[in-house]
Amino acid sequence: MRTILIFLSFLLPFCSIAQKNEMDSLLHQLDIAIQDHKTYMSAKETRISNLKNFITSHHVSKEQAYSIHNQLFNEYIIYNIDSALHFLNLNLEISESLGKPEWINETKFKLARVFTASGMYKEAMDMLESIDQHRVSDLQKNVFYASYEHLYDELSIYTRSRRISEQYKNKAKKYQDTLFLYLDKNTDIFWYHYERLLFEKGNVNESLKINMTALSKTKENTPEHAYLCYRIAMCYWTQSKTLGLKKYLIQSAISDIKSAIKDNTSLTILASILYREKDIDRAYEYIRFALNDANFFNARMRQVQVSTILPVINQAYLAKSESQKKKLRYYSLIITVLSLITMLAAVFIYRQMKNLSKVRNDLQHANISLTQLNQNLNHANEKLCELNAELTESNKIKEQYIALFLNICSTYINKLEHYRRSSNKLIQAGKVAELFENNKSKKLLEHELKEFYDNFDNTFLHIYPNFVEELNALLLSEERIILKKGELLNTELRIFALIRLGINDSSRIASLLRYSVNTIYNYRVKIKNKSSIPRDEFEKQVMKIGSL
Repeated sequence: MRTILIFLSFLLPFCSIAQKNEMDSLLHQLDIAIQDHKTYMSAKETRISNLKNFITSHHVSKEQAYSIHNQLFNEYIIYNIDSALHFLNLNLEISESLGKPEWINETKFKLARVFTASGMYKEAMDMLESIDQHRVSDLQKNVFYASYEHLYDELSIYTRSRRISEQYKNKAKKYQDTLFLYLDKNTDIFWYHYERLLFEKGNVNESLKINMTALSKTKENTPEHAYLCYRIAMCYWTQSKTLGLKKYLIQSAISDIKSAIKDNTSLTILASILYREKDIDRAYEYIRFALNDANFFNARMRQVQVSTILPVINQAYLAKSESQKKKLRYYSLIITVLSLITMLAAVFIYRQMKNLSKVRNDLQHANISLTQLNQNLNHANEKLCELNAELTESNKIKEQYIALFLNICSTYINKLEHYRRSSNKLIQAGKVAELFENNKSKKLLEHELKEFYDNFDNTFLHIYPNFVEELNALLLSEERIILKKGELLNTELRIFALIRLGINDSSRIASLLRYSVNTIYNYRVKIKNKSSIPRDEFEKQVMKIGSL
């Protein structure tokens, strides 16, 4: 148990950091949404304009007009209350002229809903009482009772009399009980009301569970997403869980803005919380934005709600601004004093700089002379290094070939001695014809030539082991020399190996390799034609192969 507690205490700071980072990220997303709010409003205005243009540009029937007005109402009900009322009134006229009781009741229910949300309780009551309860269809019963329940619930909250508030609560409760008799448990509207009922009864955990399940099935940045996040935030508020409250208020506010919803509450509550957390700048920015939305929406209750909080945050913001101004004046005074000191220091430094300037000029001339001498010395050193490198390479080649030369001379002396003895034996034995036949055969010459090539190849590649690869690198990729199995060098490579050793004359190369001068010349031209670099530079680059 003790180990677990130690482990949890170790993890706690990291969890706090992660939560803070998540909150900062969400607030940053909200700030961006506020900056871009005109983009979302523009999309909303475009949808509204298209619907209006359809009515004016087409000869629509009253039935079609009624349907389009409902679509416009759905756009305006969360955007501008006056426009929403305008299209409901148009629909009321249409439904009355067509004599359709269901349409009349539907429109009146919507009017009552708008009046209630706007704090126009008398108008809402009059509108509901104008509906004949006996002419309300079974399909509309739930809307009828829900409208009364909503109205009395709002009246119970905003009345100043506790006794009257209790009366309104009781009436709201009766309408709510009746409402559930007409709700189908398989519909979203049932769960909407059931969740609110659980919340009112204090069963917040079940209410939170229902909202979380619904949220997982809802698309982000929609009115539904904004509402569900708000309801989840209210659950966390009841449970005094500030982090959860802030998280879902922010998400609700983001969805409100991206859905162009002006009838919002989340941002107002969030501003109040940030004010208590001393985040005055954000609180001020959010409450000002919420007030602009409330004024645009033009619902009296929303304006009152925002106006209640605005003066407190505004006063705190002004106090902070005044404090910052005092600090700014203080810092300005310090900067002024420092500026005077800097000016005096600058005058003193200027005089010193004039004195130093003369000395600097003299030093500069001396430095130029020294620099020139250093450059000359560096150039001489570079030349000396090149000569040393060439000398080292030359000595290396000389050492290798002196050893080879001594070895070959010794070998050929032994071979001549062996040949002399063999010849003497044949002459003494009277086998002159056999001796003549041996001298006539080219096998000995071919064998000695092959041995010469092998000795040359081995010795050269010992000195320049990467010669073949580096020579191929100078050729076009498709023209590179590929040796046969068992070959170390071929004729072309031996020619350029001798060139690398400084034997550039074709006649000397021909003599060493036992070819004609024309053959050597043709090989050289053939290889140069395959070069990936200019032909004139090819043999110069060959001379650099394996150099230090």
